[in-house]
Amino acid sequence: MNILITLPYTKGRGGIETVVTELLNSSFSIQNDVVVLIQNKEYTDWLDNIPDRVKVVSCFWNGRNKVARMGSYLWQIFLHNDFDLVIDAGIKSLTVLKKIRSILKRNYKIISWPHFSLSIYKDKERSFLDADYFWAISSDLKKELVDIGVPEEKIFLVYNPVSLAKNFINVQEDKSITKFIYVGRLIEEQKNLTELFQALGGKDNYQLDIYGDGLDRIYYEGICRDNKINAVFHGWVDDPWSQIDEADYLISTSNYEGFGMSISEAITRGIPVISSNCPVGPNDLVMNGINGFLYSLHDVEKLHQILQDCMNNQYLWDREVIRHSLDKYSVENYIDRINKSLEYFILR
Repeated sequence: MNILITLPYTKGRGGIETVVTELLNSSFSIQNDVVVLIQNKEYTDWLDNIPDRVKVVSCFWNGRNKVARMGSYLWQIFLHNDFDLVIDAGIKSLTVLKKIRSILKRNYKIISWPHFSLSIYKDKERSFLDADYFWAISSDLKKELVDIGVPEEKIFLVYNPVSLAKNFINVQEDKSITKFIYVGRLIEEQKNLTELFQALGGKDNYQLDIYGDGLDRIYYEGICRDNKINAVFHGWVDDPWSQIDEADYLISTSNYEGFGMSISEAITRGIPVISSNCPVGPNDLVMNGINGFLYSLHDVEKLHQILQDCMNNQYLWDREVIRHSLDKYSVENYIDRINKSLEYFILR
């Protein structure tokens, strides 16, 4: 099959890039002729990990008249190429893809592949209805699609691929100090780290290591300094797991996710996770008492109690059980789900 994958603007450091890289290094790009369209002129280092058999096309249509520029660019691509499937990982181009198909009388199927909760799109979420089929990366995301009117039979729950890490992360040896880690962008609107700082207030028998960078780093550093939060900001690290020698828990307080890549990466290294039960993703990954705990988003008191119990060493974890608790999301199972969905798309 001839397949076009269109990606939204990315910064080369997120879950979308990780998943796309995994997909394109699998049999998916061997069995199909794949073109990837990116909206970046910078942050493209991650493309070095894409196999040469995949063609990558770069464009840029942000700024003024971006819808018209998007349409013009896509029009040229479809004039000179005939695709069987178009897989769109954003939302802005779905309507344009549908209109071009109608005008050029093409037969390609449009598959929407959203990577975040639909709640972030607000009044634009019904644009997803311009797609023919959907890849849902979490069960709650599938529910959100059904809620906006997508027939369930058009949604394939593919999840995201999770590779079993080759090594464990050691438990903190000094039991008088609990070592928490956070891995991700430092953006309050999504990551909601002030909730974590509030829950840690008044405690001192812990260390919080923060790996990541973003618009709100200076703001977060100020909060930690003013409230005596024992936090170390390590900044952006290309491979944070290679820098982490010991950890007791990973913490995620996000307002929304899509799947939760840092959560899955921690679990496959044997680290239990404390996460908000936000839309969408953590509910599929975190199993209370088995590989961590979920708490209701914005319930700071509950989060505070969980953190306190962790600092009091009230939980004994089987790291091997944690490490294998996400085996159903293995790359092999993921590619199998992808291939089954492609067979369905073509037969319809």
